[in-house]
Amino acid sequence: MSCRTSGYSGSAAVRAPRGFAHELILRLDLPLAVPSANRSGRISPTRAEHVLADLGDRLPLIVDGGPTE
Repeated sequence: MSCRTSGYSGSAAVRAPRGFAHELILRLDLPLAVPSANRSGRISPTRAEHVLADLGDRLPLIVDGGPTE
């Protein structure tokens, strides 16, 4: 599930992941909110290596659940 909005419409964007991320969220049994894994204006990453190249100097941990679709 994915819902996007732009501007200040009073609504929110929600993504519900599948696969590894979904299983991780279920096992945490805690609310989880995370930002995008890329800097503003850059293409969304599909592999952990992309996140490392873009944000590696700013992150203490990158969980690699394999490439996204």
